[in-house]
Amino acid sequence: MDVNPGRIKPAVIGAEVLKLDRIHLVGFDSEMNSHQAEPATKFQTTSIEASKKVSVRDFISLKNISLVVGGALLTGLASHIRFPLPFTPVPVTLQTSAVLFAGAFLGAWRGSISQLLMLCLGALGAPFFATGPAAIFGPTGGYLVGFVLMAWAAGFAYSDEDSFLDTYFKIFLVSLVVFVPGVIWLKFFTTVSWIHAIQMGFIPFVAGDLVKTGITTIALRLARR
Repeated sequence: MDVNPGRIKPAVIGAEVLKLDRIHLVGFDSEMNSHQAEPATKFQTTSIEASKKVSVRDFISLKNISLVVGGALLTGLASHIRFPLPFTPVPVTLQTSAVLFAGAFLGAWRGSISQLLMLCLGALGAPFFATGPAAIFGPTGGYLVGFVLMAWAAGFAYSDEDSFLDTYFKIFLVSLVVFVPGVIWLKFFTTVSWIHAIQMGFIPFVAGDLVKTGITTIALRLARR
């Protein structure tokens, strides 16, 4: 029996103090954890920003520049292997194979940029066009512009894991891309009918594309080793 009911027991006081201490410590720990998490968040943000900068720097690296320039030179030099046809202003060249190889080997972006570079250098006077610097404004201008699209499509479609037949089929389909701007440009430049434009700018080159697709496919298989 408590002889002094108005008096607070020491045990009760001790328990309350311990509770207050626990609450105080929990709050202190939470505050410390939030302060510790803040630098980590800042560090993660800094790391992400740094990785973005590195990726941009890598894209403009010496290796990528060399590959793009190499693709442009390969396509430009391939224009010197050409066979003119008497019934059309469009010659047969090995440029198609070079563009397909550059696009598939370098990838869509680097491949298409290499062809843009080739067009710029050719327009400035480099011996990259089968019929001279004015070719980009002549009847074959559509094919030259189509090289950019074809290189991008080749890089998008090609995969190192494809079999020989899959690669051949994809590369052949991609080789047909160049005829879309090529025939359209040829039709309006020469003012002939659509049928005549197709006869001059598409049909005579399909058989040759079958052969050049095989050359490109073999080159890609060898480059992959």
